[in-house]
Amino acid sequence: MMLALISAAITAVVVGQSPITDTVQVTFDQPVMVGGDQLAPGEYTIRQLASASNPRILEFTISHGMKVATTVTAIPIVDNNNAHPTEVELRSDGGQQHLSKIWIQGKTYGYAFAPRMSSRDKEAGEKVVRVAATYTPARSAEVAQTDTSRTAERDAEARRQAEAQRQAEAQRQAEAQRQAEIDRQRQAEQARAEQAERDRQAEQARRAEQQRADEQARLAEQHRRAQEEEANRQRELAQNQATQQQRTPAMPATASNWESLILMGFALTATGLLVLRRSVS
Repeated sequence: MMLALISAAITAVVVGQSPITDTVQVTFDQPVMVGGDQLAPGEYTIRQLASASNPRILEFTISHGMKVATTVTAIPIVDNNNAHPTEVELRSDGGQQHLSKIWIQGKTYGYAFAPRMSSRDKEAGEKVVRVAATYTPARSAEVAQTDTSRTAERDAEARRQAEAQRQAEAQRQAEAQRQAEIDRQRQAEQARAEQAERDRQAEQARRAEQQRADEQARLAEQHRRAQEEEANRQRELAQNQATQQQRTPAMPATASNWESLILMGFALTATGLLVLRRSVS
């Protein structure tokens, strides 16, 4: 009799749940084992699949319901005095969190999953972690799905805009880098030209200075040679004069006053002529 009542209760839950298609949103902050699959941390949408043959299949999706993460068969549970909020219960198994139960606030039913307790956890005692979730009724599920689709479209549009902005920014940065490279090359070329001009001017100044030094050296050499030639000429002249003096014989001492004798002769002649003239007169 008791077995019949339990069977009837489970049948009632199954029949009662089949048209419900509950939708629950939950966020896991650590990896969670759901059946035989490990779900990464993130936001998940849990939805009961509308199946007449097996109404206990729950689907876990991510990306606003766009990607299926896993599906699992649940065990229906009944609690006519359910005081649980909408939440997900996790139980520890070997340091790994496993999905245990899902409760729906204000409903007399929930979902359970086969426990996998290791002997070590049994000795340490069960560790239950309750994660708050959000329940969406069946009638609102279609609206939620529409909103989810719209949200996905908005997210896709936002991603497209973000990608376009990223590409535009990348293009702007590439253009800025290209312009910076052009400016750098122009500045380098200008610096090389300025350095070449400075080198040219320095070379011109060096050549001019060398020319002045060469000219001064040439003039100094000319002056030295002129002085040397003049000294040689004076030396040769002195030598010639000395040689000439050596070759000319010395005049007799009596003839050394010949100039005075000539003058006296002229004076005597003039006096004689004057006397002669007066006598004739």
